[in-house]
Amino acid sequence: MYSVLVAADLFGTKLNYEITFVSQPTLHELTKRVEHVFIQEGNLRRPPGDPTVFTIQRLQVFDDKVELWVDLLSPTQITPMCQIYAFQPETHYHKEVQSKLPPAVKAPTISESPIMSAPHIPQTPAHRHPTPSFVPTLSATPLVSFPADHSIGVTHEDKVRTVFEEVDSRKSGTALLADFNTLLSTLRIDVPPGITTASFFNKEHEGHHATVLYAEFKNFAEKYPTLIDALYNRCKEFWVGVKQNEKLESAKAVLDELKAREADARMMGVQCTAATNAQEMKLASAQSEVMQQEANERDSEARVQSARQECDRSAHEVSIRATEVQRAAEQTRQADLAYQESLRGVEHSEALLKAQELEILRAEERLRELERLIREQQHE
Repeated sequence: MYSVLVAADLFGTKLNYEITFVSQPTLHELTKRVEHVFIQEGNLRRPPGDPTVFTIQRLQVFDDKVELWVDLLSPTQITPMCQIYAFQPETHYHKEVQSKLPPAVKAPTISESPIMSAPHIPQTPAHRHPTPSFVPTLSATPLVSFPADHSIGVTHEDKVRTVFEEVDSRKSGTALLADFNTLLSTLRIDVPPGITTASFFNKEHEGHHATVLYAEFKNFAEKYPTLIDALYNRCKEFWVGVKQNEKLESAKAVLDELKAREADARMMGVQCTAATNAQEMKLASAQSEVMQQEANERDSEARVQSARQECDRSAHEVSIRATEVQRAAEQTRQADLAYQESLRGVEHSEALLKAQELEILRAEERLRELERLIREQQHE
């Protein structure tokens, strides 16, 4: 079972009912059920002189997520035990007043008995009668199948049987005078002067309890065939009207269902559009992030390329410096060689100098020896 809580204002009093469905209802099913419940309760509570009939203008449901009342536009909003409020059109007799909702109670039992309105049958102004709101004497469904053209295939016996069965609504096999008179009034048929129905139905039991069997009613029909034809034709027109009303109500129900489905489809369309917009926003955000990432990657690649170029320049400079170092090393080696050669030259020069110094010393020694010899010779 699927229960929801529905509140509404009924003649100035807030009512809150727990209404149960077999499964999750559609908006159309919910609206019809709520109207049925509150119309029935309104018939019991209606104050004198108030013609208001409960009609739903719009529905709202309390959204627990946002803790607010929101318009009920989709059956997906109808969750188990959700709180719904039914707004009615404001009139001279009805005004919506904000007040605290009472605790929910079980909805009253709904009466499912149909209420049928008699169709309008044109008459002359002299014999016009008001149309009753419902017909208690006619059966809920026609007792016979009326042909499209009552003049085709319908005998006088068929007409008599049909009218008798309409009068015999209790299925007792007898026709009551009270039911016969009610049928005449319901179908707005005036009995022609000279026809006394009460005296015919049962002369021994005058009044509303007079009864006749089918055979006696048949005798009455043979005596007044024009009246029977009028009753048969009016019964036929009545049930044709009922069928037309049923078709109209069925068409209205289908139309309401289609409108509800259209509203649901529109809501789903709005939700799909919102979801699509949200996805498009997410996609745009993702694309922006991808573009930013790509830009970052390009910047990184540019920095890497710049670093590579810097490395190449540094490597080239290192190569140049290495060449210069090698050249300087060669120059240093050459200088060392020249220095070594110079050292050897110096050493050679020193050796020559020493040799010359020895020669000088020897020369000096010979010179002194010569001087000595000369002195000795001089002394001699």
